[in-house]
Amino acid sequence: MSEADFNEITGETTAGAILESFSQKLKLKDFRGKIFLLIDEYDHFTNELISFDQEHFREIVSRNGWVRKFYEVVKQLMAEGIIDRFFATGVTPVTLDSMTSGFNVAQNITLDHKFHSLTGFTESEVVKLISETMPAGEQFDPLELLNNLRSWYNGSRFSPSAEEKLYNPQMILSFLREFRDTYTYSGMMSDINVTSDWKKIDNIISQLPPGTAESVIDQVLNNDYITDSLTLLYNPETPFTKTDVISLLFYNGLLSIDGITAGFYKYVIPNYLIRQLYWEFFRNRMEREKNLDLSSN
Repeated sequence: MSEADFNEITGETTAGAILESFSQKLKLKDFRGKIFLLIDEYDHFTNELISFDQEHFREIVSRNGWVRKFYEVVKQLMAEGIIDRFFATGVTPVTLDSMTSGFNVAQNITLDHKFHSLTGFTESEVVKLISETMPAGEQFDPLELLNNLRSWYNGSRFSPSAEEKLYNPQMILSFLREFRDTYTYSGMMSDINVTSDWKKIDNIISQLPPGTAESVIDQVLNNDYITDSLTLLYNPETPFTKTDVISLLFYNGLLSIDGITAGFYKYVIPNYLIRQLYWEFFRNRMEREKNLDLSSN
């Protein structure tokens, strides 16, 4: 591609226009290949906008919004055979759900057990990681280490048909990186990137009226589980329901599927790390509402 072509493409002002300009250049050059389009965190902006600026969210996924326009171009290029495969990962289905008429060629594989292991580390993978990165010896007890990792980072199940619970990859890698230096357990088996996620719970729960929000948190913390259906299709034009919010907690990894009966899922807190986030959320909410200082310092 010439520098002139590159400058013309990148001179476009929206993502859809850039992709469309790029495809036009390929057609002019009689491109015979196939494009595999990968999009990571396609919903990166969604949670923030849902919490603080729902009107702007509706605007960008509306018929004339730049997000919808981008996916309409993707759909067009798939129909023309220029894009042969499309794979997008994200946390919640809200963004694409809001544009079903503009982008209705994708399949949601969130609950498909065949892809379950893509979303975390299996226990066999964790055992292999430990054995290949830390020499066996007297520095640590592998069984004790695995039991601790299981309590803190295991427990995620994103499909009711999946047999194995998964480990949080970020936390496994972060912890083992520190552990192999001293073979001792730090005071906190979590890092700031995850412990600050209590704010994510706050953002999600804030979509509900106060009484309903308190009911959800009380059930999760006091009963260790909550039962509800699962929202598969979100409508940005209607207020969030209790089921919508519980589903968002699930999609964000803050609840895990423990079972399903007659279409109702039993959601549980997956591990001790996530339980800490709920208590941190609860502590911060009490401090705000009751003007208390509940810190341990």
